[in-house]
Amino acid sequence: MKTSPLNDAEQQTIKEFKSQIVGLIVIRGVVYSIISIVVFLFIYSQFKNLAIGLIAILFFVVGFFLFSFFKLRPFIQDLKFKIKRMERSTIIEKKIEERWAYHLNATAHIVGNRPKLDIYILNTSEREILVSEEFYAEVKEGDEILVSVAPKTGLILDIEKVNT
Repeated sequence: MKTSPLNDAEQQTIKEFKSQIVGLIVIRGVVYSIISIVVFLFIYSQFKNLAIGLIAILFFVVGFFLFSFFKLRPFIQDLKFKIKRMERSTIIEKKIEERWAYHLNATAHIVGNRPKLDIYILNTSEREILVSEEFYAEVKEGDEILVSVAPKTGLILDIEKVNT
């Protein structure tokens, strides 16, 4: 396993995934804020003590920031160090899984008219990798592939077939 520098597209992939995590953290922050306000109002109404209510809010705020920091830290480290691991693997198994998509049309669910999704999966000795239909058709079992992985997050950045 060797390392090499991240190219611009791979850095962008990490940034996009990080922004999705940030979005989830913002949603969690809103939920934490609501919970903090409810706890504060409950404690204040029960004990009529402002200090206990403020300590409860402080507890939730510190918990939220610690959660956010530890969730984003691996992405920040991957972007900071700008390296990727290059793992050479052999395809052990190819499989296609059928999954059904969901949408907001209740009538379509009742009559069974849901869109079907095919998920293309390559199994190697190290990991299970979701790939595009084109790449799936290009490789066969026993082929060697080179997988670029972000070292801290484990995010798969690129997959290429090794020409032997």
